[in-house]
Parts: sequence; structure tokens; C-alpha cells
Amino acid sequence: MKIVITGTTGQIGRHLTPLLDIEENEITLITRDASKLQNEAAKGAKVLEGDMLDEAFMIQALSGAEVYFFLPPPNFASSDMIEEYKALATVSKEAALENKVQRIVHLSTLGAQLDLEETGLIRGQHFAEKIIREAAPHVVHLRNGFFLENYLPSAESITGAGQVYLPVSSEARYPFVATK
Repeated sequence: MKIVITGTTGQIGRHLTPLLDIEENEITLITRDASKLQNEAAKGAKVLEGDMLDEAFMIQALSGAEVYFFLPPPNFASSDMIEEYKALATVSKEAALENKVQRIVHLSTLGAQLDLEETGLIRGQHFAEKIIREAAPHVVHLRNGFFLENYLPSAESITGAGQVYLPVSSEARYPFVATK
């Protein structure tokens, strides 16, 4: 099976790739910096360096793909991240349609199912969901609460303080997941 994955050098994609059997599947990793994926390339993954906003690049990247793991990377330098999420989803949709991709797994976020301005940047994922759901016959949106891997850079301070800090009431239930 040919699987294309984006977000391959971040906290989530970096932990997803080793879970896939590179010997049994043809794995293509999309990145902005191929030097960060030398180990994966040495193990047999195909690494493509490019811009997810470049439609020609994405059409080439999804060529022959059966499954597309769409993790739109946040660009905190963007002047309008909501519009950037829309653009990323639109380019991915067009590339998936061009290549007749059958399955898309979209890593979205909790709250993206709501169409509320009050959700801030989460609204970008709301629009991305609406766009990408038209890109393939089988699309699933994963609306995680919070990935435990996102705490890895804070492990030392969490251990020292003995507490995990979140901008959520301690009374609220909040789902945590791990990539594995």
C-alpha cells in the first residue's frame, strides 16, 4: 500500500512513521527539510522536500497514493493562519482528486466540528475539514484533545514542578492521546 504522510518532522508525524511497516508499505514522507528525515530514508521511506502549498508538488507527491495522512502544519509566522489552513486543504484536495486517492486521514483538532468564530485558530481546521472531506471517498477527521508528545519538550519542567499546566479548568475533562 502506498501511504503519503505530511507533518513528518513534528511531534506527531515523527512518532507516526516508525509505527508503519516500511517493508510492507511504500511510505512517502513530505517535508520542508529532507535533512531531518535521513534515518527514515535510510530505512526505505521515500522523502520528498517541498511546499504543501505548491499544487504541482503535491500532485506529484500523491501520485499513486492509496492513503494520505494530512496533517496541515501550523505556520505561526503566517499573517492569517485560518486562510493558510484553507489553502493547505484546497491544494491537498485538488492533488488527492487528481490522483484518485481513496483514503484520507486528516489530523484535525477538538472543536473543529464547530463553526464558531470564538474557536480562534481552531476555526482554520473547521474549514480544512469541510474542504478535505470532498477529496476522497473515505475521509476521517481525527479530533484529538491533546497529544502527549507535545509535552515532551516540557518534560523536565513538568517533572520538577510535579504538575502539568493547561489553560483548562482542572474540573474539565480533557482527552489526551498518544500517537502510538
